[in-house]
Amino acid sequence: MALTQIINAGIGQVTDIKLGGSGSANTLSDYEEGTWTPAPSTNTGNAATFGTVEGTYTKIGRVVYVSGFALNINTTGTTSSSQLRVVGLPFTVDVANSYGAAFSDNITYQSSRSQLNTLFSTSEYIAFMQSGNSAGDTATDHGDIDDATSDLFFSGFYFTNQ
Repeated sequence: MALTQIINAGIGQVTDIKLGGSGSANTLSDYEEGTWTPAPSTNTGNAATFGTVEGTYTKIGRVVYVSGFALNINTTGTTSSSQLRVVGLPFTVDVANSYGAAFSDNITYQSSRSQLNTLFSTSEYIAFMQSGNSAGDTATDHGDIDDATSDLFFSGFYFTNQ
C-alpha cells in the first residue's frame, strides 16, 4: 500500500516507512497527522474569545507543521495592551523562536508595521508578531483587534522533543 493510500485511509499514525531504499537510514519512524483546537490566551488579564476555531497538524519526526484559524475574535473585557496569543498546540515546542506565516482581516497594525508572522514560544503559545519598515517586531495586542469581526489565519513549523 502506498503512503498516500495509508494517509487517505485515515489511519493517522504510521511508523517505519522506507523512503528511497530499504536500509535503516531510509526509515521514516514517526509520521502523524490530526486536528487540534487553538485556544485564546494572553500574557496578562483576561484572554479574548474565539467565535470559530480550527487547527490541523502534521508531525514528521521532530518537525511539527500546524495550521489554523480563529474567526470573530471577541475582546470584550480584555486589557487593550495585553498580547493576543494562541495555546493548545498538539506537541510541546522544543526550539525557541520558530516562525511561521499569518494573515488577518480587521486587525490594526501598529506604528508603520505591515505584515503578520507567527512566533512559536517554548512557553507553549503562538504570538502574532507585527513587523515591517525596520520598525522592529511587536506583538499583536487586544487593542489591535476589531472586536467580534477580526479573523486570524496562521501556519508554521516548529520542533518538538515528543
